[in-house]
Amino acid sequence: MTLQELTNTYKNLVRRIDNGQMKEAFDLLTHFITVTGQHAFTSRVEELQNTYRYMLHYYVEGSNDPTRHRIRADIRRRAYELADAVRHATFGDISPATYYSVRRSVRYAGIGITSILRQVALYAEAGDREHGEPAANRLFDALWTTEFIDADTASTLREALCSRSFPTDVKTLLVSALLLGLQASFDREKMRLLFDAAALSDADTVNVSLQALVAICLTLYTYSTRIDLYPEVQERLEMLAEMPDFRRRLSSVIVRFILTRETEKVAHRLKDEILPEIMKLTTQGGKGPTTDFLKEIAGEEMNPEWMERMVGRSDNEA
Repeated sequence: MTLQELTNTYKNLVRRIDNGQMKEAFDLLTHFITVTGQHAFTSRVEELQNTYRYMLHYYVEGSNDPTRHRIRADIRRRAYELADAVRHATFGDISPATYYSVRRSVRYAGIGITSILRQVALYAEAGDREHGEPAANRLFDALWTTEFIDADTASTLREALCSRSFPTDVKTLLVSALLLGLQASFDREKMRLLFDAAALSDADTVNVSLQALVAICLTLYTYSTRIDLYPEVQERLEMLAEMPDFRRRLSSVIVRFILTRETEKVAHRLKDEILPEIMKLTTQGGKGPTTDFLKEIAGEEMNPEWMERMVGRSDNEA
């Protein structure tokens, strides 16, 4: 199968789990494991299937098990995580995507997150920015591309985030790496670390806390179909809500999200509807290059990057 076919299979698998079609999801997951040769995961999917069969058996027999809904939610959660694990194992050595390219480089270097974290702390204590900044970048890459971090690594990262002596700028890098890593696949430990960062209340870490809150909102949006499978997320949100400035900060984040979406709508309408109509009114009848027209109405000092975004596909269509 091609990379695109494998990607489509994974998306279809996730869609089945989203819809609660577990029988179809298990069949597709088994197929996914077979065609990718990731047979190390076979026992895990068989275990999930057996648990699901037992649950259905007891339900058909009329057993009123109060834990049935919790068991079903746990099966769905584990199915999501297994699907992500198979995808990462499959794409790890063959995908040209930036995520996997960086992941291969990190693994080739063979230095773990905990070791790099210690290096960063030592360089910061010595005031050595020359070596500290490259180490911080290595830390970012390692954290971003580690799909599931273990409890010990998470504990070390938590200590760094909460430490007053750990550089604040590196804390912001950690939050960014956590966000990007969560966009690649959901990881409970990364999510817990984001909540820890959002709960920081020192004056020096206000920006870190806000950044973590933005990351939490984006992650909740990305995984809206599965986030209810992690009750601790709701618990941590309730804990954050008790912070004095939480509601104000959350409102600020949401307003900015809304403004961003509205800005995108305005930009698309300006590019796709308004600009073409204006160009029809020019003496060239809209046949001239869009860049010339923009220069004509805005002058030579227009930001080149802005011009490129506004032009979009108009010149390509011409």
